[in-house]
Order: sequence, then C-alpha cells, then structure tokens
Amino acid sequence: FLDGAKSYGIEAKLVMDPTLFGTADCYFLTDGVLQVVDYKHGQGVIVSPIENKQMLTYAALLLVDEQSGIEAKDVSSVVLTVIQPRGQGVPVASWICTTEDIYQHLGEMIRAVEIAEQVDAPVKLGTHCKFCTAKLNCPALQAAERGVAKWDSRDLDPDSLDEMLVAAKALEGKIKDLFTYAYDRLEAGEKITGWKLTAGRKSRVWADEAAFVRWAKKNGRMNKVHSHKLLSPAQVDKALGEEYQKVSRFVETREAKPSLKPESAPGEPVENPMAALAALGQRLGL
Repeated sequence: FLDGAKSYGIEAKLVMDPTLFGTADCYFLTDGVLQVVDYKHGQGVIVSPIENKQMLTYAALLLVDEQSGIEAKDVSSVVLTVIQPRGQGVPVASWICTTEDIYQHLGEMIRAVEIAEQVDAPVKLGTHCKFCTAKLNCPALQAAERGVAKWDSRDLDPDSLDEMLVAAKALEGKIKDLFTYAYDRLEAGEKITGWKLTAGRKSRVWADEAAFVRWAKKNGRMNKVHSHKLLSPAQVDKALGEEYQKVSRFVETREAKPSLKPESAPGEPVENPMAALAALGQRLGL
C-alpha cells in the first residue's frame, strides 16, 4: 500500500526541537490523505485514536519536520489509526481529522511546553504521573506524601477525597520506582543501610519436556505425571464455538467485586444500591 505514497516513514523519529520529538511507527501520504499509524501491543488498556494526543503530536511533528517530506499544502485530511490486535476492542480503529485540528493541537502543545519551561511551572498530579521519570524528585508528589500522611477520614469531603485518591495513585508509581531504584543500586554492588538482596526462590523446570514425555510414555508413567484439568467456560466457548450454546445451561455468571477507578477511566459506573433505594423511597414518599 506504500507504492503510491508521495512520502512515507517507518519507525521515523520526528523532531521539532531537541526537547520536542517523537517516533512514529508508520506514516504515509497518499492522494492528499496523511495516514498516521501506531501499533499497540498491550491488551489491558484499549487505546482509541479519537483525539489521541500522542498521535495528534506525531501528525503535528510531521507537518513541521522538514525531514518528514510532508508539506501541509499537500494534505487535505489526516487519518489516525491504532492497531491493537491483542486488545479486547476493535483490532484496528481510525479517526479522521483536519489539518486545522492538527495545528490547534500543535498550538496547545507549544503553549504547554512554554509553561513547563518556566522556573515556577505548575505541577499537577494525575494519571500521567505513571509515565513520568521525575517522580522521585517531584515537588507535587512530595506535597502529596505529606497530605496522605496526615489523612483523617473524618474530615474529608468528596472533593478532598478526590484529591487524596489522585495523590495516592501517583504515589503508588513513585513507591514502585523507589524500590526499583534501590534494587538496581544494590545489584550494582552498592550498600544501602538496612537493606540487602536475598537469593530468589529456586524452582525446577523441564530442561527437555519432549524427552521426558517420551520417557514417561515408554515406561507407562503418563497417567502418573500428567493431569487432566477441565477447561474454564470461557476456554470451552472458544473451543466449541456455536456448539457452546448446548452447554451454556451448565454455566453461571458471578459478578466480581467492583473496582475503584478515576471517573475518566473507561467503563460505566456501577449503580449504587443504597442510592437506588433512597430514590425509590422518595418516590414512595417514605
């Protein structure tokens, strides 16, 4: 599909200046349509191309980086595509936007960079903290630590509780990074007062599983060394296909415990049974 492309790139590093750059998995310009493609290997978090800031940034960099070979006058529309074959959603999803959308994002990005470069730049906690490499020295996280340490459930209104949860979520990543940092220093031979590395638990694995199976079969030991385990309903559904309907009556669905997540996370909120009862009581005049 790249044969007719006026310009294209694979694993292309796009640079606006030394502090503003990115690497696009794939892009190509065909018949006035700029296609920006990003591959996601994860399966837990479904990535949408709709107003995807990472991909909008790639598109913006393509329009300003002279090395990309893309000129804005040649672009009539932009298509952002996410390929996520292991995800639970649509394996290939696209979103169409205009060059005006791209330039609007570029303006917002430049303003954000200008603010970030200020000495007294505001620092705000959020889900983005998970990917930040400055967690160990972040003043906002340090303030959050002090706030969480003083936590008292008796004096938290909903807004304060929200701030505390955001801080705690950000601190989870910082704590993990701290332990990783300490582990790496110990592994490098340094000393840390009060801490050490201990040997991991040993486990036995088959060095040659096929050879062992041949031995077990030859000596009549397969029934002793091989266990048969019933597949789960989900695995049976995949194995039987349409025939699964014949056995679905043997299956029951159990609800898992709800998960606490930020309001911005995917998924509908679980209906609060107490709130529903209160609403019913109001309607009945109780």
